[in-house]
Amino acid sequence: WFNSLSKRVMEQDWSWNRPALDYMELYHSARKN
Repeated sequence: WFNSLSKRVMEQDWSWNRPALDYMELYHSARKN
């Protein structure tokens, strides 16, 4: 499900919500390690 979520996220304009996107990236990269 995460791939489809990522795809939807990429298609949106996240400039207003950049900190939240950075947090999401940090969170998921931390979970992989």
